[in-house]
Amino acid sequence: MAETNGKMKYLRIISLLYEIAPLAVRVKFDKEFHPTNGLEAALRQDRFRVLEPLKRKRIINQTQWNLLFPSTPGTVLSAKFDLTLMICLIRHLTPIQIGDILPLKLDVSDGADLSRLKYYRNMFAHTDAWTLTSKDFETYFSDICQAILRLGGPQFQTICDDMKDRNLNKTHQEILIEMINLQKESSPVPKALQKIQEDLIYEWKKDDNKVVKTRSISHIEKLLKTKDVIVAIGSSGCGKSTAVQHVAMRLHYNEGYKIVPVHSPEDIIQYCEPKNKQVFVIDDVCGKATIDIGLVNRWTTLSTDIQKIIEDHKIKILLSCRKHIFLDRSFKGLELLSKTACDLVSDYSLTEMERDQIARTYLTESEVNVIKHLGLVDKFSFFPLLCCIYSKQKLSSIHDFFSNPISVIRGDLEFLRKAFDQTILATLSLFVVYNNSLNENVISRSSSFTKLLEDISFHFHLQANLSVRVIRSELQKLELSYVKKTATTYHILHDKIFDIVVSFFGEHFFGLVLELAHIDVIRDKCVLESIQIEHQNLKNDKNVIRVPDIEEKQYFERILKDIQEDFIKDVFLNRQFKCRTFRNKLFQYLEMKIDIKKVLHGIQSEEISNMLLSMTRQGYWDMVPFLLTEHTDVNIRDWKGTPLYYASVKGNIDTAKLLLDRQADPNMEGWLQHGGQTPLYAAVDNCNIDLVNLLLTHHADVNNKRNYIGMHTPFGLALHKKHYNIIKLLLDNKANCNVYNDMNSTPLHETVSQGNHNLTMLLLNHGADPNIGDKHNSNTPLHVAFSKGNIEMINILLDYKADLTAKNGKGETPLFRVVENNEIEIVKCQLKNISDPNICDDKNESLLFKASSMGHANIVRLLLENSCDPNICNNKNISQVLAASKNGHIDIVRLLLEHNCDTTKCNNKDESPLLCASANGNTDIVRLLLEHECDPNISNDENETPLFFASKNGHFDIVKLLLEHDCDPRICNFTNMSPLLVASENRHTDIVRLLLEHKCDPNIYNDENKIPLFTASKEGNNKIAKYLLKHDNIPVISNSRNISPLFAASDNGFTDIVRLLLEHECDPNICNKEEGAIPLFVASMNGHIDIVKLLFEYNCDPKISSF
Repeated sequence: MAETNGKMKYLRIISLLYEIAPLAVRVKFDKEFHPTNGLEAALRQDRFRVLEPLKRKRIINQTQWNLLFPSTPGTVLSAKFDLTLMICLIRHLTPIQIGDILPLKLDVSDGADLSRLKYYRNMFAHTDAWTLTSKDFETYFSDICQAILRLGGPQFQTICDDMKDRNLNKTHQEILIEMINLQKESSPVPKALQKIQEDLIYEWKKDDNKVVKTRSISHIEKLLKTKDVIVAIGSSGCGKSTAVQHVAMRLHYNEGYKIVPVHSPEDIIQYCEPKNKQVFVIDDVCGKATIDIGLVNRWTTLSTDIQKIIEDHKIKILLSCRKHIFLDRSFKGLELLSKTACDLVSDYSLTEMERDQIARTYLTESEVNVIKHLGLVDKFSFFPLLCCIYSKQKLSSIHDFFSNPISVIRGDLEFLRKAFDQTILATLSLFVVYNNSLNENVISRSSSFTKLLEDISFHFHLQANLSVRVIRSELQKLELSYVKKTATTYHILHDKIFDIVVSFFGEHFFGLVLELAHIDVIRDKCVLESIQIEHQNLKNDKNVIRVPDIEEKQYFERILKDIQEDFIKDVFLNRQFKCRTFRNKLFQYLEMKIDIKKVLHGIQSEEISNMLLSMTRQGYWDMVPFLLTEHTDVNIRDWKGTPLYYASVKGNIDTAKLLLDRQADPNMEGWLQHGGQTPLYAAVDNCNIDLVNLLLTHHADVNNKRNYIGMHTPFGLALHKKHYNIIKLLLDNKANCNVYNDMNSTPLHETVSQGNHNLTMLLLNHGADPNIGDKHNSNTPLHVAFSKGNIEMINILLDYKADLTAKNGKGETPLFRVVENNEIEIVKCQLKNISDPNICDDKNESLLFKASSMGHANIVRLLLENSCDPNICNNKNISQVLAASKNGHIDIVRLLLEHNCDTTKCNNKDESPLLCASANGNTDIVRLLLEHECDPNISNDENETPLFFASKNGHFDIVKLLLEHDCDPRICNFTNMSPLLVASENRHTDIVRLLLEHKCDPNIYNDENKIPLFTASKEGNNKIAKYLLKHDNIPVISNSRNISPLFAASDNGFTDIVRLLLEHECDPNICNKEEGAIPLFVASMNGHIDIVKLLFEYNCDPKISSF
């Protein structure tokens, strides 16, 4: 009964979402696309910009598209749209923000309510549960109903209330169930594949309870918050597959993602459901033993499409990849995959604590203690795999196993080999034949499988015929040790164990391997002993099948057999291909047996072209002639470039000539947008002049620009490398020497900056324009030459008509640079070449202004001798003499005064030269200006005089000078601050004394009613207070809050000043304005006992209290 009630509650929610919610959303939808024809007009307007991209990404399906753009115009009706389509259109065609997660309860905006309905619709459409508890029902029903009411209006209240208690009849229930099933069946994943995937995920779930959450797993989870594609990298057995599977499971349980295990980029595109949250999981994304170039090329081709699929952040892709594959340069070119990685063997290798937790998950306490005591916990990167294996089958003592696991496993296999009955080994050989993927459907009485068992039997000592029944029985036994079954397929427990098994069979059953092994085993696991010296990595790999010299012929015969069975491509993917000796031996043998060109002619154009690209990318030049058939596309390219590009990068001129003779395009770049290089660019980069010449002979575009990091043309690159002969060769082939580089300057800018006279002359002789400015500041090459102070370069440019009056972006001519750099000889030399020595920049600063402000006295003298006007002000009205005065350049001030500069000119703030010099403490300049009868009483726009600033900043000598020249010490600024008050505030005692000696009034107060004595009393400055009181300062003047100097001193505990003030008949009973408190009150409150005593001695009245 409880189950029936739960199902009824579930179906009521479904009815609410599928029958009522669309009606409420349609109310909102029609308001957004109003008036009549507003919907059709909006759809037409945004068809190409918004809607077609959504269709390409399969967010809008074909059925929905037909509703949006029917064959008969004027028939677009929202009544035909379901909830999903309406929400999609509102999301992409209106400003309303709709998200994919459940909004906070407090958010009741239209966007939040539409998000709620969308979230619940998806949630209930993809759940496998068909029942709800009463609590969950109340929560979901309330949340959904409130959203419906806010969107659709109060008319939906009755409908929702009825639905909550409605008993759905059987027919209605069946309709709702059918709707849900149709929704679930719309998945693009075929049912058969769904079953395989579900079985695989079930296996993951069983293992997930033993997963230890390591740093690597946490890091992947953190990356997923901002990234959509993450690859876990590491060695075999380190836990990378476990990590991505566990993270995928967390996404499923915590965020509702659907897990989709796949094998290729095509699977992602085919099985993607853009409306739903999916996480695709791929193990060994681009190969295991060696990189699979075919897969790399497919990822390369489809990366752009996958990037579009994931841009809405609903689709996540988790990958595992062996580290040597990840580090391969071909893989590095796949930015989509290589951009975000988590390295499980370096950056996020297992910590000691994590290894301990993993050990305790699989092993007993005593076993953990043994391996810890022997120091075996951190010996291998594949420690998790070891724990897992040992927990399933204890092949030896734990000490032996964890000390040398490979030797233990091989020892067990050796034991099976020596057994009287080798049936188990015969069964394991099937994994060598089927490359570790033995589908149970293959194990049948078919003639082919029966024949295979007969062939296998020939290699073993068996006590009974090797039949299908025996194989099934042995596999069932092996599931307890070496074998695992996922869905319908048997595998060796782990790839690392499979490698050991393959190596063992290669050592002891070499004939079986050559005769029956899967082509991938022959391709990836076999290594000629004769080439191991040439390639150290192959020599160090213990888990390979070593082919002795006497067996090489048989090995090549097996490869020939594979070729004859149309597996020619695998020959070029062989892991030994990196050894020139192997290639020579193999092709010498093959050329004696077959016409290789004829065999290759039978391969499709795309495949053989990709093989050519792979060979040139890896530098296997001896293979290129074989692959150049009639239907080979020599212009095939990857993200970096074409075969010709790779030949150019490696400097192989013979291969380049061969490709060019086959019409290779010397101007083709890699397909990566803004990332390619042409062959010519690569040849220039390698300083290979012969190859450059060859490419130019075949019409390579000398002016092709690389639109990526370093926006050089080939010519710009040659210039950067200073390769004179290549530069000349490119110029002779019409290289544009006025094109901008990545620094937004021309080649001439670069050679002038380098001070390279020969290259500069070469460029100028080939038409370089000396008057082109750079794009940043419009500096011409002549500006650069002047900046460097290079007289010879300046003369070269001027000889080629460089414009001495050209202005840069700041309005500066080249001469400004040498003035700023104090290059007097160049200034002297070039002044005669300019007509106007008073030319100004955009700030209206002249050459004389620059020299004056920077202190270049000799240049100032030279400019003045050449009739430069000393009274030109800049756009802030700053004159040369003001700038020199402010910066302390006395020699320049003297020179300007000698040339009758106007010392009364003030800047925009009414600051005079005398004021600036006084403020900055330039005593000698102040004296010089005063001697030239500068008015000491000119004030700035705040009515502050030179004396005010000198007093404020403590420049005693300047104060004395100013007072000696009759400045008025009574002038106050606009807040009525006098020089005396500001000197008192800044504790400049000598200046206070000096001002008082010059009859400065000590009783002038500012806008806050503060007098100098108040400040001195408050700050505890005894000396200043004494000086002020000696000069008739009235001690009872209080500030605007009626705080007297005595009150301030009493408050702050300055006993000596209190005594001084009382001795000068200061009234101890003056109250302040706010609290009505007297000095005695604040002294008592603050615990100043000496001051309290003093105040009592001077008859203060203790009866006066504060408010």
